[in-house]
Amino acid sequence: MSFKVPSRSSNHGHFTTAQKLEILDEYDKCIEMGSKAQLARTVGVDPGTIHKWFIDRENGCLTSRSDRLSQRQQAQSR
Repeated sequence: MSFKVPSRSSNHGHFTTAQKLEILDEYDKCIEMGSKAQLARTVGVDPGTIHKWFIDRENGCLTSRSDRLSQRQQAQSR
């Protein structure tokens, strides 16, 4: 696997929506037995978390806590 793990943008280790989509693109390429679990270990999240992101993406509601926090901070600074 030649996947480069995206660095987490916040101090709390949340991935942005763009980073989640990047991880999910790699998740879609995982076809060998155990490769999805290996990707989860590489990224440092539970396999169930990536699966939840997958479902959210399919339903059109994938978001990120770090994106929401950034939006809130921008709104407060206005």
